[in-house]
Amino acid sequence: MTFCVQGLGYVGAATCAAISLATDKNNNALYNVIGVDLNTNEGLSRIKSLNKGKFSFQTNDSLRSSVEDKKLRYSPNPIGLYE
Repeated sequence: MTFCVQGLGYVGAATCAAISLATDKNNNALYNVIGVDLNTNEGLSRIKSLNKGKFSFQTNDSLRSSVEDKKLRYSPNPIGLYE
């Protein structure tokens, strides 16, 4: 199953990270997660940062590991992720 989260600000980025941490009893990811933001300078900056494995804002919680491990995909165009 694939989840797509629109908006990668504080709430959207954290939501993507939280969903990506869900695993089955064998520790396999339960969901594919795609984060989408606007094709603007701010949106593209967030996408670039997250694709490098870094939140675009300060955080010290456990969600950071899923972003650092690059378990997620981010794009201004979710259709492009499947091409």
